[in-house]
Amino acid sequence: PAQPAAPAAGEEGSNDVVPCDCLILRGSAVVNEASLTGESVPQMKDQVPADATERALDMNGRDRVHAMFAGTSIMSAGAGGAAPPKGVPPTPDGGCLCYVLRTGFSSSQGELMQMIEFSQQQVSDDSKEMLGALGLLLAFALASSAYVLRKGLERGDRTTHELLLKCVIIITSVVPRHLPMQTAMAVNTALMALMKKGVFCTEPFRVPFAGKIDSVLFDKTGTLTSDKLVPIAVVNPGAPEGDAPSQVEVRNAAVDTAVGLAGC
Repeated sequence: PAQPAAPAAGEEGSNDVVPCDCLILRGSAVVNEASLTGESVPQMKDQVPADATERALDMNGRDRVHAMFAGTSIMSAGAGGAAPPKGVPPTPDGGCLCYVLRTGFSSSQGELMQMIEFSQQQVSDDSKEMLGALGLLLAFALASSAYVLRKGLERGDRTTHELLLKCVIIITSVVPRHLPMQTAMAVNTALMALMKKGVFCTEPFRVPFAGKIDSVLFDKTGTLTSDKLVPIAVVNPGAPEGDAPSQVEVRNAAVDTAVGLAGC
């Protein structure tokens, strides 16, 4: 059953992690939801209004500003704000009082972890490319069957039933019996190799597409990395054509490169 929880009053930069999905009954907080939404801008959270008891709670809609989600970081919290509803006790340490709504795999972070760890999606390869390859093999099989049937009728040394049986065998041998299992094993091998590198895939059917990728661009940080960028090295312009660009330390960046970093 849900139980009240009272986060202590956090100082700026404390970054305590919310352990569950909860509803703020008293006080307010500033939360960093970059781990869930990817937005590095802190979100203001205030207590639920007194008239909220007359309607259903909508955590992903109008009541999202009153809820804190598991896995997010509390940047600051306090008991300030509007007057709390009747019957809500004050917290002993001046923090905000919350009511636990969801824990474990039922929380927002738990649903994401469950999707990564226990994905039940069917593992297979790209169906369009597979159908194209089978269509090409089928064309050769039909041509071979037609040739066998024609030459057999011209020679006349075999019956029509035997010739048709040979043609059926040629056509059915186009699709190997172990092809679905082999394609699934290929995708599973790729998934295991990614897991060893610390990469989890929630949609296995996209693994064959990943083999065609040579560049990956991200428009923001938060969900995949962090809400703070720390440059490690830069590549100065003006490298000779045909040579691989060399990385240098940030302090050795050219003027144009430094101006570009300053504008980020």
